[in-house]
Amino acid sequence: MQSGEKYHKVRLASAPWTMHEFFAGSGLVAYGLKDMFRPVWANDICLKKAAVYKENFTSKHFVQLPTPLPLNV
Repeated sequence: MQSGEKYHKVRLASAPWTMHEFFAGSGLVAYGLKDMFRPVWANDICLKKAAVYKENFTSKHFVQLPTPLPLNV
């Protein structure tokens, strides 16, 4: 996006059916299905992906899961 352009968050509230979005990432599935399905719950363990998802959508349905322990513990 160019500096100075207006950014609009995606509204997901008008879809007729609901879904759960496990490991949602940046929300590409929610965006692709936005006319048919409305997420009522979404999650991810990656803090960066969670931040992108929350920035992209107006809904408050995203749940941040705890970051997993490193494999070398």
